[in-house]
Order: sequence, then C-alpha cells, then structure tokens
Amino acid sequence: MDDNVPVLIFPLLVRGTKAELAGHANGMCELSPIYFKNSEKKLKQYLKFLFDASCYDEYLFSRIRDSSHFCRILDEGIAGYDISATSRDNVQIDFSQGYAAWFQELGKSVRQNLRTAYNRLEKDGKSFRVEVSNGQKLSHSFMNKLLDIYIKRHDERYNVKTSVLKSIYLRYFDFSTRALLKNPKSFHVCVYISGKIAGFCSGYIDRDAFVIPRLSIDNDFSRYSPGYLLVSEAIKWLDANNTGVHVIDLSEGAERYKLDLGGMAYKKIDYTIRRIKD
Repeated sequence: MDDNVPVLIFPLLVRGTKAELAGHANGMCELSPIYFKNSEKKLKQYLKFLFDASCYDEYLFSRIRDSSHFCRILDEGIAGYDISATSRDNVQIDFSQGYAAWFQELGKSVRQNLRTAYNRLEKDGKSFRVEVSNGQKLSHSFMNKLLDIYIKRHDERYNVKTSVLKSIYLRYFDFSTRALLKNPKSFHVCVYISGKIAGFCSGYIDRDAFVIPRLSIDNDFSRYSPGYLLVSEAIKWLDANNTGVHVIDLSEGAERYKLDLGGMAYKKIDYTIRRIKD
C-alpha cells in the first residue's frame, strides 16, 4: 500500500519457508504479479520491502516474460538477495498484415505442404470444416472429446501414458480444463475431417493475442497435416472476422512446426530468489 492505495498484488503459494508465484497450474504459460503503471518506478523498492518483511527464505517466480518491467527489475538485482534465472523458449505468430501476407511469408515447402493438404482432402473425397467457439461455454461431453484426442496424442507422440485416475482428474478437476469451460474469454478452434475432430486448439483471447496452452491433433489424419491446417484456419478466421487479434501465441516449446508456420521465438524466465544470510 502507498497512501492506502494498493500498488502491488502478489499471489503466493507457500510451502514452509518457500513462496511461489501462484497461477502456473491454470494452464496459462505466463505469470506476473499485478502492479500498476504509476508504481513501476518504485517497483524495486516495493519488492525489497515485501521480501524484507516476509519470513520466507526462498521465492520461486516462474514464466515471467523477458520483455516485462518486472523481469528487468529482477535482472538488475535486489540488495540482500541472490537471484538466479533459467529460460524457457516460447513461440508466437504475428499475422498483423493479414492472412494472405502471412501465407506468402511462409517458406516455399510449408506453403506447398498446406496446398497439398487441401488438395488431398478434395482428392480423397473428405469433407472439411472448421468450428470456432468464441466465448461460448463448451459442454463437458464435448470437452471430453477434445481430451480424448489430447490423451491419445500424448501417448502416441510422447509415449506419455495417462492412467484412469489421471484421466478423471484431467477431465473434471484440472484447473486448465475448468477454466477453459467457464472463462468467457476462452476461445476454441476445431477442424473436422469427414465429421471427426482432426485437431483442436483451446486458449484465451488476451487483448490482441490468442494464447494457446492446449493444442492437439489426431494422428489418424496425419496424411492431411492437421496441425498445419489447424493453425492456418485459426489465423484465417481471426483475420476474416475482424477480431482485432493479430497474434497467435503457441506458448511454451519451440517445436519445428511452430517456427515453420512463421513463429518467432521469445523467452520466459524462471527466477529463484534466496535471502542472503549473514
């Protein structure tokens, strides 16, 4: 507080003498305390006051965007505290010049792969459609269909086995699932091939960005490059419907397909802050 006006809101998850910036379990891939622009100049002062007044020996702040003011303050250091950092690669696609310009900026082979995917659908007599849910509440039954694809993909692509109990948790108790079902800013894109979901991406509209913490494809449709189709159709829809969104944030991980689709890598930082003992 400064003159009884709140200047910094810092949600913490406390475990003994360690305090962690809360929020990562909600499926979003970027965290930050809440502070106001008029408090930026004194942010280091407020942080030091918080650290000094607390009884915690260690703070863990994860997934801080490297371009943020908060990140710059921590990089400068705070007297009396040892600060170490590791980085995570993230990727976002900027299509602010529109779908056509984005497509033309792709590499020749990627453009050809997309054309081939659409041509194969037509040649094989496969129907293709796109469904978008923009703030509409999804049913549990539909979310379960998406999670079936998500679990199957993790098994086939990453050899990650999902137990029955973990599946139940993911479907009914997971923070990300619950938020995607209830949040009015949730946004979902599904591509269908011959009436079956071939891929989906689920996330949130955050100002001018569609932030995607959950994306998966059904490898049964790999002949049609459903991942490429999914991202292409999401950009096409967002551009054609004048949503004001011109960035798709594919979040954590710098997989090749993200970069192939015009993505640019950026960093998010995990900080460990320890009190220097006398």
